[in-house]
Amino acid sequence: MHFEGKALKWHHAYVKSLWNALPGWGEYVKVLLERFGEVCDDPMADLMKLRQKGTIGEYHEEFDAIITRLDFPAENSLSCFLGGLRNDVQMMVKMFQTQTVRKAFTLSKLYESSHTVMLKWVSHWKPDMLFPPNLCFQ
Repeated sequence: MHFEGKALKWHHAYVKSLWNALPGWGEYVKVLLERFGEVCDDPMADLMKLRQKGTIGEYHEEFDAIITRLDFPAENSLSCFLGGLRNDVQMMVKMFQTQTVRKAFTLSKLYESSHTVMLKWVSHWKPDMLFPPNLCFQ
């Protein structure tokens, strides 16, 4: 960890106030956030509002940024991750009864990739075509 400016001055003053005895990491982070964190920071509210707007990767990054600020059991994390996905992605992932966020993310990425290919196929298809165009190498 590296502090500069105000944060470094605060750190020195805080350690001095404890008679140079360092607190546990959890306590230190708590006090640090009290001093420098957002006044209205509410990661639970952020998690409840989180919805997939872009790609699965973008959603997962936002999800990770929020979930790391919470002390959350894994099974609840999975429910929250699934709940924020677009409905079509959510239903496909639920079909496979995933047990972890990591597996749900992997399935979501697979669905997103296949969905992208399907959209390309539909955009090239014409009613008089007997077979779909070969999109594998386009």
